Amino acid sequence: MSVEARALRVNERAADINAVAPKIETRTLTPGDGEVLVEIKAAAINPSDAKAAFGMMPHAVWPRTAGRDWCGVVREGPRSEEHTSELQSR
Repeated sequence: MSVEARALRVNERAADINAVAPKIETRTLTPGDGEVLVEIKAAAINPSDAKAAFGMMPHAVWPRTAGRDWCGVVREGPRSEEHTSELQSR
């Protein structure tokens, strides 16, 4: 299964709030072996995202994707044999 995903990206540190220039990027995602595909239902901008954008986190890596706090539903991925056995025994 492949999906089109969108992400809010910040390409470089900004001097001030008026200089923050986020971009919305899209790409096709296909999970590989041992990976999961999660449909994100909600994402929040963490204070660390804002601090990094203004250069307050010296080890921030650029470009970066904002929205480190999220919730979602696993849509595809490897099945846990232990979990599957547990469900079958109920």
